[in-house]
Amino acid sequence: MNSIAAKLFSTGKYSDLLIKCKGKEFRVHRAVVCLQSKPLAAAVDGQFKEAITGEIDLDGNEPDIVECILKFMYNMNYSDGRESDITTNIPRPANISNISWSSLPVFADANATTVHGPLLTNTKVYIHR
Repeated sequence: MNSIAAKLFSTGKYSDLLIKCKGKEFRVHRAVVCLQSKPLAAAVDGQFKEAITGEIDLDGNEPDIVECILKFMYNMNYSDGRESDITTNIPRPANISNISWSSLPVFADANATTVHGPLLTNTKVYIHR
């Protein structure tokens, strides 16, 4: 993890762009996010209100997914809610007929309106990035 980039994201210091999503605000840096996202770059580089206001409204998205995407942009990593040690927790092949769907792990932010399992979170981050 790049500690400078992580500190920039966690503090919002020297940010020049505000991303809003359903009441949650993320103070980010154009040089970091726009180089990694063509839609964000187009919004702030074009003749759109976002270029003038320095604010992007992503209310059509889920705040926890937006946060994961931004964390990935700054840290090249994010938490999908799983607590595991890769070296000791090696996945084994599973027979889908033996899966108890109600026992699959999920996580939720106390203020969130949605609950995601790691697979859904990772899929959404990949699709929206």
